Amino acid sequence: MTLYRLEITDRSALQVCGPESETFLQSILSNDMTGLTPGQPVFSLLLTPQGKVVFDLIIWRMEDGYIIEVEKSRSIELEKKFKLYKLRADVDISLKDLSVTCLWGDIPESLAKDLPFDPRHKGLGLRVPDLDIFASLNFDDVSETATEGMYKKHRIAHKVPQGSDEIPQDQAFPLEYGLHELTAIDFQKGCYVGQEVTSRTYRRGKIRKSLYRCAAQDIFSCQDKIMVGERQVGEISAWQDDEGLALLRDDCLEENLTVNNVKLQLMERQD
Repeated sequence: MTLYRLEITDRSALQVCGPESETFLQSILSNDMTGLTPGQPVFSLLLTPQGKVVFDLIIWRMEDGYIIEVEKSRSIELEKKFKLYKLRADVDISLKDLSVTCLWGDIPESLAKDLPFDPRHKGLGLRVPDLDIFASLNFDDVSETATEGMYKKHRIAHKVPQGSDEIPQDQAFPLEYGLHELTAIDFQKGCYVGQEVTSRTYRRGKIRKSLYRCAAQDIFSCQDKIMVGERQVGEISAWQDDEGLALLRDDCLEENLTVNNVKLQLMERQD
């Protein structure tokens, strides 16, 4: 089996530091920011007060604060949102360039024991940002360069949506997209933005739509409609080659599902 490597260049970051940085992030993000060690990543969300996803984020604990990894096209928007929530908190917020190397496939034990796995799903492999703590590492001699399409298909196979194209901004509820199963939410922590709605939905178990891995002999786009006859029952969330992710009503799984009159087949998530 091959070890694949991809440097992701469509990511950017905010640097959040200062004596109240942990308290600040703990008060607005869905996951627990306490007790992290330098170099440790955690997956988290910034939600609306109504519990809908605004940003999906990977947070890296550093010695002097936090690096907040976000899709590059929305980094300035995230900076403005954080500064809106900052109020009088003693924190500094600034933009930072960031690239991330992803490694998956046949991961040597020598790398696995020292480098962080993607916090969303271990099956995604290692995720290594170009931060000082990882600066001396070089993977070129032990890995084969992959394409963005290969990585996206790998991510889809593990049922991991990413970014506002796949998790519609201000529209998506995190439990419908399975983000709690990807460790994005700590249901034991105290208040954060959107916590009340999210916790209540989780406790009551009232989720009527879920994200499913799927396949078809065609190429689809995000938000293409999934139909049962003349009735829409879902939409495509992500697609690469002949596989994708579909947000689908849970009571329609046994129906004849189609997209653009092409049969859609549901698949199991890859472990």
